[in-house]
Amino acid sequence: MKSVAAIACALAAFGAAGEERIADIRQGTNLAVALSPDGRTLVVDLIGQLWTLPAAGGGAVPVTSPGEQARQPRFSPDGTRVVYQRLRDGQWDVWLLDLANGEQEALATSPYDEREPEFAPDGLSVVFAAERPGRTSLWSITLDGRVETELTHESGTASFPTFSEHGLLAYLLSDGNAWWLNVRTSGGSTTTVHSSTRRLSPPSWRPGGGVLVFGEQDSAVSSQLRMLLLAEPRVLKALSVAEDLFASRPVWVSGAELIYAADGQLWRRGLATPTREPIHLFAASAVEVTAAPTDLPPFDDREQRPALGVNALVRSPDGRRAVFTALGDVWLFERGTAERLTDDVFVDLDPAFWPDGESIVFASERTGQLELWRLALRDRRFTQLTFGALQPHRPAIRPDGRRLAYLATASLEPWAATTVEVLDLPGGSSITRATGVVDGEALSWSEDGRALRLRARAAALHDGDPPLSLATPTASPARAEETASPAATVRWAPPAAPPAYVVEIGRLFDGTRATYRRHVDLHVRDGRIAAVVSRGALPPPGPVIDAREATVIPGFVDVHAHLSSLVGERLGRTLLAYGVTTVRDIAARPTESLERAEAWASGRTPGPRLVITAAHGDQPPPASTSAPIRPYRGIANGFAHSLRDQAVQIGVPRLDDYPARLGSGLPRWSNELELSPGLVVYQDGFSRFVTSGTTLVAGLAALAGVNRSPRPVQDAAYRALFTSVERASWERPDGLAEVLPPLEQTIARLARAGGRVAIGSDAPAVPYGLGVHLELALLADAGIPNDHVLRMATIEGALALGLEGELGTLEEGKLADFVVLDGDPLADVAATLKIVAVIKGGIWYDRGALLASP
Repeated sequence: MKSVAAIACALAAFGAAGEERIADIRQGTNLAVALSPDGRTLVVDLIGQLWTLPAAGGGAVPVTSPGEQARQPRFSPDGTRVVYQRLRDGQWDVWLLDLANGEQEALATSPYDEREPEFAPDGLSVVFAAERPGRTSLWSITLDGRVETELTHESGTASFPTFSEHGLLAYLLSDGNAWWLNVRTSGGSTTTVHSSTRRLSPPSWRPGGGVLVFGEQDSAVSSQLRMLLLAEPRVLKALSVAEDLFASRPVWVSGAELIYAADGQLWRRGLATPTREPIHLFAASAVEVTAAPTDLPPFDDREQRPALGVNALVRSPDGRRAVFTALGDVWLFERGTAERLTDDVFVDLDPAFWPDGESIVFASERTGQLELWRLALRDRRFTQLTFGALQPHRPAIRPDGRRLAYLATASLEPWAATTVEVLDLPGGSSITRATGVVDGEALSWSEDGRALRLRARAAALHDGDPPLSLATPTASPARAEETASPAATVRWAPPAAPPAYVVEIGRLFDGTRATYRRHVDLHVRDGRIAAVVSRGALPPPGPVIDAREATVIPGFVDVHAHLSSLVGERLGRTLLAYGVTTVRDIAARPTESLERAEAWASGRTPGPRLVITAAHGDQPPPASTSAPIRPYRGIANGFAHSLRDQAVQIGVPRLDDYPARLGSGLPRWSNELELSPGLVVYQDGFSRFVTSGTTLVAGLAALAGVNRSPRPVQDAAYRALFTSVERASWERPDGLAEVLPPLEQTIARLARAGGRVAIGSDAPAVPYGLGVHLELALLADAGIPNDHVLRMATIEGALALGLEGELGTLEEGKLADFVVLDGDPLADVAATLKIVAVIKGGIWYDRGALLASP
């Protein structure tokens, strides 16, 4: 049998990055449809483009370019043009398309979103939903002169206007959980014809008027098509039950038959018939192969190298000295030489000079938790400044040295809101000057010390002394290579390889097959696997470790996590304690992640090996580092991010409450999986995903939360490694339980279709390390076989990172990364929590030692 690495190399040779392949498209997720006035042609939005096809079905022909995100088409009354919404630079605008010559023309392009356009019956104007400060209302714009007029003024969100042939305008209005179907006359009077506490789908007028067809939610993930007769009394009739209705307006073939989009395709349905008939479409779409990078440096290069993880470099008031952090410690740069001011396993952050330049203030966990400290540079005397502060960081000293401002937070989440605190010195009390700080980068005092300035994306400023002003960040933090010159003399090297040894194993899951290898010896030499052989087949090169009653599996790979320096030294121990030996860090501050990677790789503190992706856009990799910075476009961000983003950008699914732990704002690569209102991905998404070679990071655990996951949280390590405050933040209830079953089914379907799925915890949305095991449990709960789930956590992650030649399976020549378990994970995936020891690069860590504080 070929190894997984050999197979992966063959696949990589077949499709290199930048190559395009053709995906076959037979279904659509979130289709919208328009029917030409002559009833012969359909226009649909499919995978972000507009396509035409015969009304009876058939081959689809694109009429807009790929990549521009064109949606919600509607025909003009004369059938020559289509109006639609187009996404450009993160904003929806209204555009016109001339079907005869293919010319596109912007119609409504204010600084706000304009969506869901509809031609007026006379074809002289277009009505659309427009976001304006305070509400989203309906507006009209004339095609001749571009005169805009606001039509509705209700509070809430107006959407999906649709005209009857007699000029009546039906539309949806929503406000929280309240939904209304309204009808507006040409004179401007508005009547609510239906209301509901369940989500409504867009309406459509039957020819002749007097009848509206629309959708209404009948469960968390399905809706029914309903018909409303506007007689006296009104009559409401269900036309269907439990369909995944898309957010698009039905179109009418005749007064008795309509076409609508649901369950992945177009359907014809008669008002008097209980069944529906599919309208088949066939399309082809070019997708780019998203191969992982192949230029990654080896992880076991033991040569000495300069430190690239240089952070928080600030100069003294006289400009002669500088302080910074590297390798987890504070350094002083003076006269061309860097001197280590702190030298211990604890993490130090954010040094700043005292106004006199003779001492510095910084954050350190030297007492077991982060506090602010002052260090006198002459006699190296430490003075603790805060006591019991909530993870203080980013300190700033007033010019007279009498007040200290800093950021504080009780959360481990890098994106969590923080507060601004001001402390009177010496020994005074602190006051809160701002709350809800988002992406706080720095605090600074005015020259006279009377005012304080905060650089952050958002904050709620409090009245009081000192006055506080907010400045929006203008640029991303400096990269390591821009600040590394003062640290040129800071060098580090990985530790020497451990002595050779042999592990006698009872059950070995090597990741290349679905079953165990029994009674084998695993030889480790120079931090790599030298051999995997039958018991006693080779003489031992060193000590023999008895694991004859244990199971050994490859080390886990977490391909999507957000590591935070606020966790301190225990972060690396925590990840290893849960068997995670490789992590891709989605880093808000890449140089901080580089520093962490180098501290762990140097052996000063235990921790997994790191690969880094900049969270706020691409950054070129430094010239030489064991923790490369790469964008990894071949890894989708996962549902924990895309659910929120799709609700904003696409309008579905419209979940009412997103927990604070769900992130957003990460770069959205071209092959993210788009979800329908029923939280389903159809064949168009699967085909493009599989063809491109993209890897899905499901993010189920981040959605489920600790309480909802099938894995119990009474794990001993969980309580040993995390504080009660941290545990309480993860154990808070939320309302996303209903979304899990359809998402689990979607992931299982993707896996059966040959799609690639890897484990990404999205920690700290869930606990570091433990989140990987919660994800394993949820994937097994989805019906995916345990051996496949284990491969998702090991070799699939390695493949996604381009590291399949180095790790992910237990084969000769690979890095010795593995986990020793007291259980059988192929019988019960929960056994992955029964960890005895974790080995990274051949270094053996007993779990008990990892759980103990230094």
